[in-house]
Amino acid sequence: RWFSMLLVIACLASLYFYVTDPYFLAQEAVIYGNQRVTAQDINSVLGIANQPAALLNPAQIEYNILASFPELYGAYVQVELPAKVTITVAERQPVAAWAQDGQVVWVDAHGYAFPPRGVVDGLVTVTAAGSPPPPDTFDPAQTIGARPFLTAELSAALATIAPYVPEGAALVYNPQYGLGWSDPGGWQAYFGQTNRDMATKLLVYQALVENLASRGIRPALISVEYPNSPFYRVSQSE
Repeated sequence: RWFSMLLVIACLASLYFYVTDPYFLAQEAVIYGNQRVTAQDINSVLGIANQPAALLNPAQIEYNILASFPELYGAYVQVELPAKVTITVAERQPVAAWAQDGQVVWVDAHGYAFPPRGVVDGLVTVTAAGSPPPPDTFDPAQTIGARPFLTAELSAALATIAPYVPEGAALVYNPQYGLGWSDPGGWQAYFGQTNRDMATKLLVYQALVENLASRGIRPALISVEYPNSPFYRVSQSE
């Protein structure tokens, strides 16, 4: 009994030592994989400063990170004694800036939206006249992380059409006509909501533009959403 009591006392003393000695108290985590989100920003939400490393919960730390930074889609947390915390994060890579109703969000290749942070060279901007259709994966009850914003088809269409935007033109989105651009010639060009037949749409569009120019017609809107039945409109003043 005395031996058991001494063993219990020793264990309690060791536990007290592990949770109170500064040598075993975590301070800042070492962060890997971050580019636009700074290590200081990430450390500010961890809640580990002066906490015993032995009592840290990696799952809770991961939750804190993803709940605070929707621009991150993954975080791997390692806790090692005496007090080392290492975190590897994965950032979403934006492919477009979506401007709508006075607000701007970044969108990645999978259609997830998240707040802008830092600077990304060559990022295209889409000026939207309304909201895109919600993707099937949208969950209004979602509380953490980036939310699905564009359908897979619309995301693919955006990636395909962006390189073909004429110099001086701006990418636009209209809920009725889909994705397109505001042409320097003075009209709106639309290609629909999906990436289906995009190569054909681009060819039909170019042929229609040339045909209208040869006839002296200046359109206000051209739609090739359905390449077998494209149409154009002129302004009411003409």
